[in-house]
Amino acid sequence: MLISDRTSQILLAPRPELKKLLQKLQPGQLLKAEVLGQVKQDRVRLRLGALEVEAYTRLRLDRGQRLMLEVGKAGDIPQLRLLHELSGREIQARSLRQILPRQMPPAKLFETLGVLERAASADIKAALQTLASSLPAGGKVALQTLARAGSTPAQAREAIRILEPLTPAGGKAALQTLELALAGKTITPELREAMQNVLSRALPRESGTGPSHLRRALAESGLFLEARLASGGPVGPANDLKAGLFRLLFLLRAQLGHEPTQRDRLSTPQKPEASAPAADGGAPRLLGELLRLTEGGLARVQAHQLSALPAEESPGQIWQFELPIQQPGRVDSFLIRLEQEQGPKGDPADAAWRVHLNFDFAPLGPVAARLTLRGEEISSLFQAERPDSAALLERHLPRLNDAFVRAGLKVGRLHACQGVTEAPGPTPPAPAPLLDEKA
Repeated sequence: MLISDRTSQILLAPRPELKKLLQKLQPGQLLKAEVLGQVKQDRVRLRLGALEVEAYTRLRLDRGQRLMLEVGKAGDIPQLRLLHELSGREIQARSLRQILPRQMPPAKLFETLGVLERAASADIKAALQTLASSLPAGGKVALQTLARAGSTPAQAREAIRILEPLTPAGGKAALQTLELALAGKTITPELREAMQNVLSRALPRESGTGPSHLRRALAESGLFLEARLASGGPVGPANDLKAGLFRLLFLLRAQLGHEPTQRDRLSTPQKPEASAPAADGGAPRLLGELLRLTEGGLARVQAHQLSALPAEESPGQIWQFELPIQQPGRVDSFLIRLEQEQGPKGDPADAAWRVHLNFDFAPLGPVAARLTLRGEEISSLFQAERPDSAALLERHLPRLNDAFVRAGLKVGRLHACQGVTEAPGPTPPAPAPLLDEKA
């Protein structure tokens, strides 16, 4: 192993008994090490976790010194770089740079889960017969033969492989139905339970947006998983989104035979075609897509967690999480952002909390809501793109006023207007600049 500080290097000495372990190191991986002592003038002994290794370097390292190392080059003789101690802000920005390329809004994940949930009860034999009706004579005979012979996943896979290039445009929907039916049959009871658990996070539009549901959605959004684990509190896939996504991810990887590398976890998203192959000859592409979306959903939760870390230069607090809402025929996810702004004199009584929420419910259309709570006084601003929606919101402000009064709050200004709303982007707002402009 070779170690450097950008000018000199540290090179791990190759040892036969450690060769397999050293080959598992991936570029960009961070390692904590302790210097055990000098072996020769240009060689030191290090402890990496439970391993003791020797490394070549021109750096002067003292016994007992603790190092943070980054793998610069993998292989039989890994090359490492010595990293100087990073500030909390630098660690936060570094982690976000690794996560943001992989994160994805959860709406597509919920949509795919719903499709697979419906596919679990589909009939492969019926799908084969439906596909046969849209094929030319030769393909129709071959597919009917398959349908009569049976309806196993292996036969359906073979049918898809052979008939996909032969299927006319009008039969593509039937072919997709067959593929969905196949995907449903490959879902184990354990995997289906994990899928249903994540899918249950979507709140009903009519009855799931009350105060108790919103508090629960925040508590179980995954933001507090590690804190709850550290405190010994009850936590698991049934009462935490992040834990549920981890459970789903592990079951999908086991079924698809996909073992992620360190680079998969830290840098680019796993491509669907690399996730799909399995030991039994090929799993449905839709399960491979679900794996990719689950990885993106987990990265999204991690991005929200990093945004919630306190900044060194600001005593304020930011929390943001996704609120999935069931809509007719789809699931929409809304980014809720809560910001704490300290008062001018640092007095907690003068601190303000701001809530930002964008939504698009029929028939209102796009609406941006901003609520501000300072002490016991609350104000709100609703901006709708449609003039009739703005007028409707304005007419209902007295009901909102009464609700605030019943909650024991002093009501400030409540206002609704028409204007262009700024829809939240696909990437959640970052709490700190991700680019260091200093040379």
